[in-house]
Amino acid sequence: MASMAFLQLTTIMIRDYDATIRFFTGLLGFELIEDSAAFTNDGRTKRWVVVRPASAQTGLLLAQVDGGRQLSVLGDQHAGRVGFSLEVDDFDAHYERMRSLGVEFVTEPRAEPYGRFAVFLDISGNRWDLIEPRPNADTSVNERRLTQLGEPQRDLLDQEVPSTRPHQVPFVSASPPPSAGSSSLTTVGQSA
Repeated sequence: MASMAFLQLTTIMIRDYDATIRFFTGLLGFELIEDSAAFTNDGRTKRWVVVRPASAQTGLLLAQVDGGRQLSVLGDQHAGRVGFSLEVDDFDAHYERMRSLGVEFVTEPRAEPYGRFAVFLDISGNRWDLIEPRPNADTSVNERRLTQLGEPQRDLLDQEVPSTRPHQVPFVSASPPPSAGSSSLTTVGQSA
């Protein structure tokens, strides 16, 4: 089986495209990767907007809320928890710059074994970590967990666990339309 290269996009619900683009590009220093006309599944016009940090491969697909259900999760996509992390190489400089530009921090900076961080809100109200990993620290979640386990428990991680899922659910990925008048859906890994 071929390996996956990286997570390309994650979607964030927003109220307004232009204001959100200004927040991410102006205040956080992200790049605007794409801003194209697109269509909803039922044929209405929308925009396909992707932003990402300059050195990143993974981007944010900015999805304007459309209806009550989507509006109900605006700013709370992760039920009050931090849903995104922005890793930086100089915490103090980025923290001070972001504060001076008006980014709202909801916690004071603090140090943890994995690094220094503070929680801020994006323009929609979603919680983000601004984090600088501890120098020479392995920030891999699995490696941190392994470090906390004793040797007998490490052996358990190497054992195969039988799947309890009766079947694999198809994964449907929406791709940006190749042209203004068409759309493309890809189904991956479908099995019964």
